[in-house]
Amino acid sequence: MVVRYIWFGSNMILLAFTWYCIPETRDRTLEEIHEMFEANVPARKFKSYVCTSTQAMAELAIKEKENGVAQTVEDVVAARGGV
Repeated sequence: MVVRYIWFGSNMILLAFTWYCIPETRDRTLEEIHEMFEANVPARKFKSYVCTSTQAMAELAIKEKENGVAQTVEDVVAARGGV
């Protein structure tokens, strides 16, 4: 009977640890995850964080639609003064 309370208590501690310390990495590349860890993004904000490479790719797509000229993501990041 007492074992149930011990397991319940330890599971609640592990649930809290998982919720606050383990980030959501679904649909992220390794480079994006690395960028978020270097930027010290809290685990709860991983899902809504916009990486510079993702933002550069979006800007690149917009420019290609407007101009019809293909560029590289590195050119867009360099033009923004990024990494």
